[in-house]
Amino acid sequence: MKNKHYRFSRRVKLLRHWKKHWSANPDLMESYRQAATQRSAEIRNRRNENLKNLIMTWPPLMTSEEFKGYLKTLADDIIADGRRKYHPDSMRRRLAGNQWVTFDIVIGRWVNRIRPN
Repeated sequence: MKNKHYRFSRRVKLLRHWKKHWSANPDLMESYRQAATQRSAEIRNRRNENLKNLIMTWPPLMTSEEFKGYLKTLADDIIADGRRKYHPDSMRRRLAGNQWVTFDIVIGRWVNRIRPN
């Protein structure tokens, strides 16, 4: 039980700490927030560009088994880089959600939409 109360009190201390800084120096804190948001956007854009460059090397049409193999390799590479655990299904949803790779029902294959023709 001691651990639960410690975590709660630590959380309250942190909330009070940041509330105090925001009320004392709102302009400074807003500039920090904007800088952090900008850095985060740059990192996200760089990772997306790296991912797009990798997907460009994939074939234009893939069977489901081939696509799963590419996703598994990609997820393993991300884990090898020391980043968080990445499930291949999560990567599939990300690629399909961004319309980088889509499934064509008529031909029954995954289509690489990024690959230059």
